[in-house]
Amino acid sequence: MKGAGRRWPAALVGSVGLALLGPMLAAGHAELASSFPGDGASVPEAPPTLTMTFVEPIDPVTAFVELVGADQVAIPGLGTLTVDLTGTTATVPLPTLPPGIYTVHYRITSAVDGHSLAGSWSFLVDPTGTRPPPGVAGASSSLSSDPPTVLARWLALLAGLALLGTTIFWVASARPALTGLGIAAPSLTVPWITLAACSALAFSALAVHLVLAAAPLSTAAAPGRGGGFPLDFAAPFGTTWFALAMRISLVGSGAALLLALSRQSVLAVGVAAALFLGGLALAGHPASSGGALFGVADWLHLVAVATWLGTLPGFFLLVRRLRDGEAARTAIGAVLRRHSRLAMVAAPVVALTGVANSPLLLGSSRALVASDYGNLLIAKALLFSLALAIGSANFFLVRAGSLRRSLPLIGVELVIGVAAVLVASGLATAQPAASRPSVLVRPAIGATQLFGAAGETAVHLVVNLPAPGLQRYQVSVADALSGAFLTDVEQVTLVFRPPAGSGLTQRRVPLAHSLEPWLWGVAGAYTPAVGEWRLGVVVLRAGRGEASTIFDLTVMEPVPPELAPPRSSGIDVPAPLSLIWGMVPAGAAGWVATAILFAMAVGLARLDRGGSPSRLGPIRAAALVLALVVGLTVAGRTALEVANAPPEAAAAAVNPIDPDEASVERGRRLYLANCSSCHGASGTGDGPAAAGMLPGAGDLRGVVPDLGDGTLEFRIGMGEVGTQMPAFAGVLTQNDRWDLVNYLRGTFAASR
Repeated sequence: MKGAGRRWPAALVGSVGLALLGPMLAAGHAELASSFPGDGASVPEAPPTLTMTFVEPIDPVTAFVELVGADQVAIPGLGTLTVDLTGTTATVPLPTLPPGIYTVHYRITSAVDGHSLAGSWSFLVDPTGTRPPPGVAGASSSLSSDPPTVLARWLALLAGLALLGTTIFWVASARPALTGLGIAAPSLTVPWITLAACSALAFSALAVHLVLAAAPLSTAAAPGRGGGFPLDFAAPFGTTWFALAMRISLVGSGAALLLALSRQSVLAVGVAAALFLGGLALAGHPASSGGALFGVADWLHLVAVATWLGTLPGFFLLVRRLRDGEAARTAIGAVLRRHSRLAMVAAPVVALTGVANSPLLLGSSRALVASDYGNLLIAKALLFSLALAIGSANFFLVRAGSLRRSLPLIGVELVIGVAAVLVASGLATAQPAASRPSVLVRPAIGATQLFGAAGETAVHLVVNLPAPGLQRYQVSVADALSGAFLTDVEQVTLVFRPPAGSGLTQRRVPLAHSLEPWLWGVAGAYTPAVGEWRLGVVVLRAGRGEASTIFDLTVMEPVPPELAPPRSSGIDVPAPLSLIWGMVPAGAAGWVATAILFAMAVGLARLDRGGSPSRLGPIRAAALVLALVVGLTVAGRTALEVANAPPEAAAAAVNPIDPDEASVERGRRLYLANCSSCHGASGTGDGPAAAGMLPGAGDLRGVVPDLGDGTLEFRIGMGEVGTQMPAFAGVLTQNDRWDLVNYLRGTFAASR
């Protein structure tokens, strides 16, 4: 049992690390935000250039773009990739492309953090407008987030924090306290070997990280850069901001190693260690997203972590030097009392600088739950909160002279701190939630299907979107009696007759023959005005002359696409918490219940001093476990409520559609078609799809009366992260959602 007790800290670090490495490894940084032609687009003529816009600046020297045809053979003649002044928009000149499907393969490296990304997307060149667009969606994958690369950065950060922390501990706490007690060498000797080992580990781990991160740049297709001076492991990244920051860190850790080996000034070692952490901060997301001020805040964050948790290795070294005995315990107590005051100042700095940078990288409260980055941030905050709680307990134990009881807690604090640094390394390699591109949701309006007869010919006309702007028109012709497609059609022509009073003239547009003998099509902006158009179809068959038919076509203003939040990639509510979700009181009452249970555990602990632990111990443990479970449940529910809260403008929106009988009836039909499967026809959450759903669909009668129209419309359109509620933007138009709000308001608000 003793061996198992000693092994549990390592098991904790390992389990936390494995649990958190998953979301760390899935992210990319300089993600493709948009492109022209777009992913899956169909264009009537070949574009002269490819344009790609990324969420971060990229390095143009190491960027690689390839265009392949439907046969997967590379298209020759692509021009040189160039970027704009911001470094985020890349342009590649194209040769003349014949009609067909093309796929773009790209490989880029972020100039900010050195993260490499590979991706692809496809588009179609089709002058006839008859061919279906590419069916394969674009994809991207990270090339720099494999476990060795992440772990190398973690080791570098851990070693850098230990290096600076040991220096601070020795200069600010250990040596002054021991000197005041009159303790002489060798206890006062600077731990040069430890400082040299930390410096060597920081330098070598960072070098390994850079070598692994640069591996995607040295392929035959994208050779990257070579050369550089000796030990310049950042050379493959050229003169980018990331390369500059990494060179600063390499110089800092290298200088610290030389100073420690030559046993020069310990203060100089500390300055070199601070320089190492400064380079890491310059290459971090806060500096790249918010500028120098946020970079300084990130550096202060790392220095404060080193002052608080990074000093623990130096403390254990001191304990080993002083051995045992009353004098040693007195000396250790004096050192801890001196350093605990410093740590209690550093801990709030860690929290404040973290809070200062987090909104910049999260972008919204929704991302806290709906993104891997937000999940890692929650894990980091939880781990640092635990470490802070343990550190606070140690502070009071040391002041009370209970050194023996504080030493095990310091070990646990170190283990939790190591896990928190692992999560911090994941935040450095994961994509910030704020930089994830929003999803452009297309309007929920389908193609217009028109059927008619032109003599002995059956005509089927498809207009992809009856609105002004570029549209595709497809006509298929078949025998009116048998329905068999006709292959003797020589020409199909569309006659566009504009609405009265529009000032436009009639226009005849011949259609192009597609690959199918019975299908004709064209793409163009032939309905520039809103109104009632008359669309004639003239079919010319061999030996039979022309036959025609006329359709009525209502051209409407296009419904603009909606920008929806990025797709959720975060964790759902853990099942154990979901099971007791509905059992815990809502609102502030949940926190009151948590406080009562915790107070019970504390009270039983105090009674335990004078009573029998065998009777009160299990009850105290049960109260503490219940307090933790209820607290986590309430905290999780509160986090989801904050994450799903709409922006201020959306919450203040007023329903523009009057709640008349027609609107309510439309909303009722929409509710039955889209909502009743979960919420039930009565709104009580008893729909057939709600069985086993955690957390449950909920009773709308208790929710709708407390929510404004804008909040209801936002939740319907965007969904609710952390639950099974999907987003209906793109499925229901905004007017559909307002009709649904009228139905919800008139049905469930009144039935409360």
